[in-house]
Amino acid sequence: MVADKLIEIVENFDNIVTMQQAIEKSSYICERRLERIGDEQLPREVEKFNKLIEKLNNDPNIFKYHHSITTPPQEHFYLEPQCTIAEPTEDGITIFASTQNLKGVQASVADQLRLRMSDVTVRTKRLGGGFGGKEGIFQYACVPAICAWKLKRQVSLVLDYADDMLFTGKRHEAYIEGDVYVNKQTKKFEFLDVKAYIDAGYAADLSPAVMDRLVYHVDNAYKFANLRVIGKACKTNLRSNTAFRGFGAPQAVMFTETLIQSLSKQMHTCEDDLRYTNLYQSTDRTQYGQLIGQVPIKECLDQVYTLSKYKKMKEQVAEFNQRNKNVKQGLAVMPLKFGVSFGQSFLNQGHSLVHVFTDGSVAVSHGATEMGQGVNTRLLQVAAEEFKIKPDHVKILETSTITTANAAPTSASSGYDLNAAAVVNAIKQIKASMGDIYTKYVNKEITWPQACITAWLGRKQLSAAGHYSHPHAGFDFETQSGQPFCYFAASACVAHVQVNLITGEQQIIKAELMVDVGQSINPLIDFGQIEGAFMQGVGLITMEEFIQDMKIVNNKLERVGKYTSNGPGNYKVPLICDVPNEFNVHLLKNQYNDKIAYGSKGIGEPPLCLGTAVFLALRDAVGDDLQAPATTLNIWRAQKK
Repeated sequence: MVADKLIEIVENFDNIVTMQQAIEKSSYICERRLERIGDEQLPREVEKFNKLIEKLNNDPNIFKYHHSITTPPQEHFYLEPQCTIAEPTEDGITIFASTQNLKGVQASVADQLRLRMSDVTVRTKRLGGGFGGKEGIFQYACVPAICAWKLKRQVSLVLDYADDMLFTGKRHEAYIEGDVYVNKQTKKFEFLDVKAYIDAGYAADLSPAVMDRLVYHVDNAYKFANLRVIGKACKTNLRSNTAFRGFGAPQAVMFTETLIQSLSKQMHTCEDDLRYTNLYQSTDRTQYGQLIGQVPIKECLDQVYTLSKYKKMKEQVAEFNQRNKNVKQGLAVMPLKFGVSFGQSFLNQGHSLVHVFTDGSVAVSHGATEMGQGVNTRLLQVAAEEFKIKPDHVKILETSTITTANAAPTSASSGYDLNAAAVVNAIKQIKASMGDIYTKYVNKEITWPQACITAWLGRKQLSAAGHYSHPHAGFDFETQSGQPFCYFAASACVAHVQVNLITGEQQIIKAELMVDVGQSINPLIDFGQIEGAFMQGVGLITMEEFIQDMKIVNNKLERVGKYTSNGPGNYKVPLICDVPNEFNVHLLKNQYNDKIAYGSKGIGEPPLCLGTAVFLALRDAVGDDLQAPATTLNIWRAQKK
């Protein structure tokens, strides 16, 4: 056949299944650089950094230390797998999707079916978990949409969980290495020079955004007088990795905190003093030039020290370890600074649509998706408070591209931030329309239902669309200018662990967390979010491990790229027995955030990074050779080294 002659078979492709292979072959998807000397951004000024390094290397008062760490991938492990129902309609198609990104699904389906976006309606009532795994993956909506469009009937797709784990992207595995230069007398960090790599997989997906956040957070809560970080997303022949709660921040924080822990031992200095000495002050600027401002990093650290009785615990741990040979305890403390906003400015916008009915009931639609984080409850509270009515008057509608078009994904801890302000904006329009009628209601001259019917009879506007955008969020890597975050959230954690060096069994004896949530809208939801995120972070660094098939090459075991972890039977996540024996979560008081409606702060992602404190405590017990995740096997390996 003619077609056979046109096919050329190429057999010898480079097989890239590890980041190291990608680095050797310079196989990259994107690069991000942040370069700052003093208060000056110096993009690609290699010569100036070479002079700085030469100066520091020749200074006898400078201590230099090299550090590297590999952080593991992680499965989202949402309870509801990827699923979609596609239903052709008279004038288009309706998609019922389990997604964090309705606009993305709408645009992808419209593209595949060659329709206008207005012909595609995407509806989502709630998700059975997301964690970023349903933000950038649209093929599981496109497949049933194509079938439904072709067959002219409803089609559903629900992935088997084993297939979901094999097909979908995960948290990016990362390899980060760098040199830190420290003043021996003052213990101040003079320079941090970092190279970071993440495994993007075969396609970009959201890897550039993950790398953005990694380079933004490599400083964590510390001031480095000079800093250079170069991040590269490696292109490999593996599945494309995607968004995961925290994006690249957990990887960056783990690098910096383990660096400080190891550095303190090399310098024979107190680890806690090293942290305190280098904490950010309000007048400092980050490596991307953003002013720190009034971020309560020290307040969180001070309070968690006091509440946990850290000094007493430290003495008890030292005494316990002296008495016991095979069972050891570890103790660690860490602060956290977390930037909240999307890094891309165009995503920092919220949408709402509010209807007031003549019986006094209120319907609110907003651009965020409810996936267990409580955004619907919070926005219901906001609407009730803004109208000064009882919460049972308010109903939150499903998220839909018809009611709130062009909404940003629910991600980056900003679902409430963006959409609460949009809801307030819409309600203010309605109150302004009601005018004196609303004033009479506030003064208790009439009831709320009376106010609503009176306004309708007076032909007042009782529906409004709200919109909000962060005024300053957005950063340009080419010019290294802008402000990527609307604000910073602070927190701190003390972790106390016990490890059996023979069996590898580990136990979190105590975790004490102090978290800055601004003015809490709903403390019970905040506690749940903090506890859940923390345990997800604990899973990342203690037990969640993806296994790849291996083969022997030149008498060495090498990965072949095929994953064998494909379900709960061979992938371990934290259970109730893994929760700390004593788990204390505190919300920092008197921290009203004037940049967000009703003064709160995003809480979805920051506490996950605090799971690093448990890893630090395990390293304190086992030794600095411990690799993440701290499985039984890795605990044994660390002792042999």
